[in-house]
Formats: sequence, C-alpha cells, structure tokens
Amino acid sequence: MLLGYSRQSYYQGIDYIHQKAYEADMIIEEVLRHRRHKKRIGTRKLLDEMKVFLTTHHFKIGRDAMFDLLADRGLLVTKRKRRGPVTTLSKHRFKKYPNIVGDFIPIAPNQLWVSDITYIHLAEGFANAIEQKENGSRQSSRRPRHLTRCASHTT
Repeated sequence: MLLGYSRQSYYQGIDYIHQKAYEADMIIEEVLRHRRHKKRIGTRKLLDEMKVFLTTHHFKIGRDAMFDLLADRGLLVTKRKRRGPVTTLSKHRFKKYPNIVGDFIPIAPNQLWVSDITYIHLAEGFANAIEQKENGSRQSSRRPRHLTRCASHTT
C-alpha cells in the first residue's frame, strides 16, 4: 500500500493522467488546425465542427471541459471591443412610452414630424447630428443640423 492506494490503483491513476494529457494535446492540435482557417471561431462552433474527429478518436469532452481546456492553454477567443456608440438600450428600468403615431396617416402639412440622431465617429470620440423633418417630405426642416460633441460617448 502506497499512501493508502494499492499498486494497481496508483499505476492506473498515472495511466489515466497520461491518457487525459494525450487527449488534451490531440484536441488542441485539432483546434489549432481549425483556427488556421477560421481564426475567430468560438468554442461552441469548434466543438460542433470537431464532432467527427472526437468520435473517431473516442474522445469524450463536453462544452464546459472544452472551455476549461482552451482557457488553460490561452486559446479562448476574446470578444471584440464595440467600435460605435451604444445608441439603444431597450431593457432599462424607466417607463417606456407607447408609439402614439400608430396607424395615423397625415393628410395635411405640419401634422407629423420625425427626428433622427446620427452618431459620427471622430478621432477623439463621437459627435451627433440631429435632424428633424416633416414625415413624408424629403426636405429637412428650417431648423439647422446641429453638430454637438457627445460627452457621454467619448473614448
């Protein structure tokens, strides 16, 4: 008895560790082979594309174990940083007002106005151009476009 384990159990444990290390190395090689062609493929898609490889080699690995394996080797794909401003947050805690226009069809001028905010990417942040126009017309309103610095979206 060695440390409370039989000789057979001890060597089976060592063989199991070597087998798992071999499986991990083979899986990592296959991941790198896939990533040569698709550099930013994620873990779930990788696992789906590697099903044939895993079954032919009799490797059993689940999603969470695959994530852990790739994390240990530093092969997880990081999320890209968003380049534009976040303009819409629909799941906020504030009151959401209904669409009051609904099926309204304007029949005379000056009955329905719409506005638009366009975010412009600048080197030092973002600016926004605000435009208002009468619905259905192709002309902007008499109000000029305003180009203002948007302080909440600066980088």
